Amino acid sequence: MDLASALLKRLDDDGAVTGLVGTRKHWVTRSQSGGLPAIVMQVISEERPQSLDGFDDMRTARVQVAALALRYGEARKVLEAAIAALVPEAEVTGADGTALFWEASVEGPRDTSEDVTGVGLVHRTIADLIIRYSLT
Repeated sequence: MDLASALLKRLDDDGAVTGLVGTRKHWVTRSQSGGLPAIVMQVISEERPQSLDGFDDMRTARVQVAALALRYGEARKVLEAAIAALVPEAEVTGADGTALFWEASVEGPRDTSEDVTGVGLVHRTIADLIIRYSLT
């Protein structure tokens, strides 16, 4: 299991997030015709500490979580639901392994918007999550 699939699974398994965005949870890119509201995540940076024995099991990643919606209040609501789903400690198991998450930290939110042709004004509310995790 990798970080991207583990985080997407955490969002998929959260009823509040799924109730707000359905399946519109994406890693790095999303189609502009994919509908809103939506969540887009990407790794901004990642530490991979190592010693003489090799890489440590625990990693720290800064993951940007962006909530997009046609209304500002809806974007904020989606972001808060994503934060609530991703911040607590968790263990995520998939067919290809397990990811263990320690409690995350949050920086943000930051607000921005973009006038999208054929759609109108799209509000984007962004937070960076400092995520500590290990993969097995």
